[in-house]
Amino acid sequence: MEVSQRPGKAEDSPGHRWAGILGTGVAVVTLTLPIVMIASYSPFDSNAQPVPEKIDLLPKKVINPMK
Repeated sequence: MEVSQRPGKAEDSPGHRWAGILGTGVAVVTLTLPIVMIASYSPFDSNAQPVPEKIDLLPKKVINPMK
C-alpha cells in the first residue's frame, strides 16, 4: 500500500510555518497576559478578617417580627 503524496509539496511552505508560529505566540500571550495582569493588581496579603475567638460574647440584637 502506497502513501499518497502531492508531487512537489514535501512540507509546508514558509508562510504556513510562520503562521503557525505566530498563532502559537498569540495563543500564549492571550492565555498568560490576563493572569499576569490580575496578579500584578492583586494585593500580596489577604483582605480576609480573622474570626474573633469570643464571638459568643458579642451583644445579640433581637428582632421582633410582631412590631
